Amino acid sequence: MVRSRGTGAFPPLEDPARICEQDLTSRERDRVEKGLERAWAGSPATLRPRVERVLEATGADEILAAGATFDRAALAGSDARVVQLLG
Repeated sequence: MVRSRGTGAFPPLEDPARICEQDLTSRERDRVEKGLERAWAGSPATLRPRVERVLEATGADEILAAGATFDRAALAGSDARVVQLLG
């Protein structure tokens, strides 16, 4: 995905281990680092207070959660945990 913004092509996502083995340009590396800074990860117990603070601070009625991975089963599991967290 880090290359898609530069190439305009959106091929299937690759295994992160393979991407890390490849040479990334400094611009691509910067995109990866900035994306990781904005990402939230953790158990429902650790994420719930963070989500609640955002909802309280913004007054939002809803929240959008998005994820991406080459592993479709892992993505389905992640989506299920987000539903459980927000449900």
